[in-house]
Amino acid sequence: MDNGKWRPLFCSIRDFQPDDVEQCLTNHTLYLLGDSNMRVWWEAMKNMLTCNRVESGHKHRHRLCEVGSRSISVKSAIHGYPTHSTKFTENVPLPDALKELRHHRRHLHRDVILVLHYYLHFSFFALDVFRVRVRDARRHLEEFLLSIPDARVFIRGPHVVLDGYKKHIERGDIYGPAYIQIWKEEFEGLWDRVTFLDFWDMTIATENVSSHPPPDVIKKMVRVLLGYICDS
Repeated sequence: MDNGKWRPLFCSIRDFQPDDVEQCLTNHTLYLLGDSNMRVWWEAMKNMLTCNRVESGHKHRHRLCEVGSRSISVKSAIHGYPTHSTKFTENVPLPDALKELRHHRRHLHRDVILVLHYYLHFSFFALDVFRVRVRDARRHLEEFLLSIPDARVFIRGPHVVLDGYKKHIERGDIYGPAYIQIWKEEFEGLWDRVTFLDFWDMTIATENVSSHPPPDVIKKMVRVLLGYICDS
């Protein structure tokens, strides 16, 4: 930490301006699949874009921002079960999200990016449940990357949660390090095609309390993602 700001030791994080983001994401579809932490990422992305079409109804349903003039789509959706939300939850299993990305590539001729996040909704279940879901994700993602070799895939790792909404996190963040280890084990040999976004140290340094990090931390996380997309 430096004057209340997270500064990584081994790289710099660019301060993206809205024009930078739109130029970078031109002719791209970005799909954020996870829990409500992907929804708040979507909200941060929407604030960086001049969306001419926005779908943002119930908080547990999908959200969409489109910039028609630049052929940009940014979508967030709730991952498949398990989830512990309301009857209004609109779950999107990973195969369905990948099917939509294939459509955007083949019919809209866009570059496609997926960010996948599994975390707090798994906290009521044994670690083996999480491992099975991660193993299943690897199988689907390997097939996806064979069909679209230049697709970009990111795994958004867990973050520190000292407190938060008890319904979801009876065990707090105790499973976080174990989840990180499971991702690393189950995706061994695939990390040259998939990027792991590790925010554990960031949220330790910022002393994160809630299940959703504060807005300034969310912005920093999104800037890390954009750094991989735009500067590599």
